[in-house]
Amino acid sequence: MYSTFLTNGKIKSKAEDNACTKLIETWSAEVAKGLAQIILLIDPKSVIIGGGISRQGPFLVNAIERHLNEYLPDDFLKAEIKVAQLFNDAALYGAVYPFFKNNGKNDNEEVTTC
Repeated sequence: MYSTFLTNGKIKSKAEDNACTKLIETWSAEVAKGLAQIILLIDPKSVIIGGGISRQGPFLVNAIERHLNEYLPDDFLKAEIKVAQLFNDAALYGAVYPFFKNNGKNDNEEVTTC
């Protein structure tokens, strides 16, 4: 199912595929609706979009920002919307970071130096 919406890892709607464009527009509107609630409550400096979808880069950010303006008061969007630099690998890096931070020692192990 999903492979019909992807070409070389990029969403077909960039190539103006009507079904894909509609899917992305619907999805980005729903994401924007949720982000608007967060932005209104905590007024973050930036919002990072991660996961596999983040590989769409500026295309995705533009779609979300366009819809965010529908849910926020005029001139309210101060938060910068960005995609994660690590894309879908952020969780992997986060999982192994403590291991490398402690030179391979478990957090519960005593670290001794000579």
